[in-house]
Amino acid sequence: MKSSDEKAKKTISASGSSKRRLSTNELVQFDLKWAQTLDGQLCDDSGSSQWISGPEELRETHRLRRLYDAVLVGATTFIRDLAKLTVREYRLADHERQPVRIILDPRGRLAQHLDLEKANGRDLKLQEQLLSNELRPTLILAPQSAKLKRFLDYYSSSPLFHTEFAECFESTDFSGRLNQAIEASEQNFNLQLRQVLVEGGAKVIQSLIDHNLFRQILVTVSPKITGGVKNRVFLKRNLNQAFELSMVGLEIFGNDILVRFESLVTKHQSLHDLRSQDSHGMLSASQNEKSVAGGLDASF
Repeated sequence: MKSSDEKAKKTISASGSSKRRLSTNELVQFDLKWAQTLDGQLCDDSGSSQWISGPEELRETHRLRRLYDAVLVGATTFIRDLAKLTVREYRLADHERQPVRIILDPRGRLAQHLDLEKANGRDLKLQEQLLSNELRPTLILAPQSAKLKRFLDYYSSSPLFHTEFAECFESTDFSGRLNQAIEASEQNFNLQLRQVLVEGGAKVIQSLIDHNLFRQILVTVSPKITGGVKNRVFLKRNLNQAFELSMVGLEIFGNDILVRFESLVTKHQSLHDLRSQDSHGMLSASQNEKSVAGGLDASF
């Protein structure tokens, strides 16, 4: 059991960090990845997203996770899917580690499921998944909460950390506050969080796009139609306000198409950081998968 001082370090305030601020070119880089149906649903109207894409594309998702410091999802996605966000379809090399799991919860929804005495069966499963080690820590970005603090104190030996974050998605300060919270987490908990893969849900992805807080977008389109209307990326922009992207890669995995886009805002910055980490590149992920180059850079 850790001391009370060590317990206190499990929760920190981003605004209270006294350590150095990162310069602009050191900001966390977010890449957004999601799978959707042909009619644009990230999950059906019942909330089910398992599975939109097939096993070949799922394996590629796990391969991509290896290239990032952390994988981030919103609290709703974690609560619904009990998302592990680990690399399971590939064996990690000795020098590799599982990416940090980040749960973004600015509205404090997760704390409602962390009651230590009155948890039901579903909440117990959520707590078990939250505490699962999987050889990587979990970082919760959420408001201060008595239930969350008590849960963290009770399981003080677990690799579970909390940084205070309560900025609403619509806030004009959302971008800066999110970078500040991750910076504080990185420095106070000794976590490496420079490259973050964001895997949902729709609200989180929508907010990061709306705040132009992304470098690349990777979208898998599966030939399924649900006809749903709830779980889409709604930006509410007119055509003259649309984000312009550059398509830089396209592949077929089984029956699914994976398309990679770059933000034109960051197009002239260094966009080869992740590719240099993976000597095989996207198009050589599997010799059995069909690739569609169409004149695109074969390094994808």
